[in-house]
Amino acid sequence: MPYAPVVTRKEPFVAGLLSFFIPGAGQMYAGKVGAGIGWLIFTFIGYAIFVVPGLILHVICIAGAATAAREANEQTGQQAPAPPVYAAAPTVYAPAPAPVRSAPPLPTGPKALGPAEFVERLGKMHRLLTTGLLEPGEFQSRKSALITELAERPVTASTDDFLSALIDLKAHDAINHTDVVRIKALLGRAADGFTDPSNPYA
Repeated sequence: MPYAPVVTRKEPFVAGLLSFFIPGAGQMYAGKVGAGIGWLIFTFIGYAIFVVPGLILHVICIAGAATAAREANEQTGQQAPAPPVYAAAPTVYAPAPAPVRSAPPLPTGPKALGPAEFVERLGKMHRLLTTGLLEPGEFQSRKSALITELAERPVTASTDDFLSALIDLKAHDAINHTDVVRIKALLGRAADGFTDPSNPYA
């Protein structure tokens, strides 16, 4: 039975790398010994004459080595190894978690209205009015609705403390005498539900 020589595939990258370090070594690796010796001689002559011709010949030698390796593979029928094929893992679906039911919110009463919130909101309306961003009619409507909240929400301050907080607003005409009379009436009505936080026995 005749002996069949084993032909290995020549890697173009390896051929180019060999010629990078030793000109012509890549051609010899690809089986073209004569061409490799020729490139070795010509490249060293190019370096000896002047550096630039040697560099040009060296680059051409590297590219030629990679080409020689590809041609050798084509002649021997050696193909590049096929990329590995990975089988997809089966998808495992976890059961959806059972919905967690939260307890219904506890009913709460209206939020208390303190003098700081009242002054801040009314002062903001007045600044919008004075800068022309609110019409006088719209300002009066919003101010009236805010004053009405004194009857709808518990108050967190005494009548005197609440009125004291309105001094600056009165000085800047944000509220007039009619507004003050109405605020006093509503504060007097809400006084029955007022609790002084500083008095633990109230």
